Amino acid sequence: MDFQTFQRLSSLFETHHFQIYLVGGSVRDYFLFKSFKDMDIATDATLDDMKKFLSFHKTFENLQSGTFLFEQENVDVTRFRKEKNYRDFRHPQKIEFTKNIMEDASRRDFTINAMYLDAQQNLTDPYNGMEDLHQKVLRMIGDPFSRIEEDPLRILRAIRFCETYHLKMESSLKKAVIKQKVLLKKISYSKICEELKKFSVSPKEVRKMLRKYSMDDIIPVYYENTTRLIFDLHCDTITKLYETKESLVKNKFSIDLNKMQKGSYLGQIFAVFIHLKKEQNPYQYALNVIDFYHQIIKENSFFIEEALSYEDFERIRNKGKRIAVLSIEEGGILEGNLTRLEELYKRGVRMMTLTWNYPNCNGYPNIDANQKPINGFVVNRRDGLTDFGKQVIRKMNELGMIIDISHLSDKGVEDVLNLSDKPVIASHSSYRKIYPSARNLDMELLHLLKEKQGLIGVNYCPEFIACEKKNYLQSLKKHFSAILKDFDSSLLGFGSDFDGIDAHKSLKSAADMEKIISYLKKNVHGKKALEEIGFRNFLKVWKANQNS
Repeated sequence: MDFQTFQRLSSLFETHHFQIYLVGGSVRDYFLFKSFKDMDIATDATLDDMKKFLSFHKTFENLQSGTFLFEQENVDVTRFRKEKNYRDFRHPQKIEFTKNIMEDASRRDFTINAMYLDAQQNLTDPYNGMEDLHQKVLRMIGDPFSRIEEDPLRILRAIRFCETYHLKMESSLKKAVIKQKVLLKKISYSKICEELKKFSVSPKEVRKMLRKYSMDDIIPVYYENTTRLIFDLHCDTITKLYETKESLVKNKFSIDLNKMQKGSYLGQIFAVFIHLKKEQNPYQYALNVIDFYHQIIKENSFFIEEALSYEDFERIRNKGKRIAVLSIEEGGILEGNLTRLEELYKRGVRMMTLTWNYPNCNGYPNIDANQKPINGFVVNRRDGLTDFGKQVIRKMNELGMIIDISHLSDKGVEDVLNLSDKPVIASHSSYRKIYPSARNLDMELLHLLKEKQGLIGVNYCPEFIACEKKNYLQSLKKHFSAILKDFDSSLLGFGSDFDGIDAHKSLKSAADMEKIISYLKKNVHGKKALEEIGFRNFLKVWKANQNS
């Protein structure tokens, strides 16, 4: 695109008695002696007027704007207008069309984007954008706080212009960018990604720019990764965040929104972990963490939403967002009271482990922390569910709450599989054939689990998978491989147990999951099997549990 093309287009408009100006980034780049990829023009002509002599392939009637082809180039045109009373942090409630170029300039964001150039190279510069360009200053038109509140994407545009053109933010604009960056959470993540893709440098350089302004505390910055595959069945992150009050977007733990985005996550089951021996009122503690979970998911709804049903899961996935599901790790908080199970369900809990590492009202674990010293290789084939635990199974089936058999004794697992009329999940357990930890499931139990159309999420805990001490990843892959070989992809899922384990340095967080995805791509047949392991197996179990 060059200026001569614009002059020829201008002659066409003049022939029909209309004004036309080159505007915005096109003018800025022209005076910086840069070629401009897009031609943005502003005019006093109505859309109907222009349709008489131009062929549009895209129009927006309400904005009196559109895109047409001129000499094999796409041209964006907008009628002069005024905008008032922005809604939803993106769109003005009121648009008035005008023939006054000064009124049109007032709606634009930065002074360097409010310069108008006609075909005779006459410059209209009501906000001294040319002077700011020479002084290497980025200045907002009007009050920066108000203008960013109108459209928070102006924060990212400000960073892009400063870093691309080596400008310095004017002080009030910089204050507004820093203080109002949280408003980016009002914008859909897909829109944020579109804006970040306009940076004319590598994704790595874009991240460097964003971190300079601490934007990775607010938004996931791995915008170039569009894969959403892994739905992880268990992590303890929400309980960690409740204790530390760190951000879900960026924190020191293994799961945050940045790491999920980098690691190709579709979603996460967040487990509320309760230590019965440490909490004076375990049930109330669980309710407190649940309230915190709802708050933190709502705060980050631009990226992630809570699913309460199979239909929610599909709806959120189709919207391009990540999915959060709530579970309980330690069914002992029921303390023999079935009405608590109903209350937990009403509060959004859709899965629960019957035990953790202590015997409780429901049954017995395979690893009993009451025994000193703890022997993690002694399998409990004697003690199963209590009578109350059997009532819990029936009640969870009735509610449509998924039963999680991880941590449960072998006898307890057998009891569950015999009693439950719905598929169950071992959310974070591995394969005892590969490593003989009592926390893993043996081949016989996995056969029963498969017959029940259930699912096992492979646990990443080194203590449960480390058959090769010097090569952790190789050991972990053996668990996936053996389950695939002895059964098939329909039984398999991801059950990281992140933030409930001391993660190995080779797989410290959700951000590292490409190491496992790459391996699985080579060892399963096709996209369908990969998606089964990633999320469809869980979706099948949830659909079978859900009561219509």
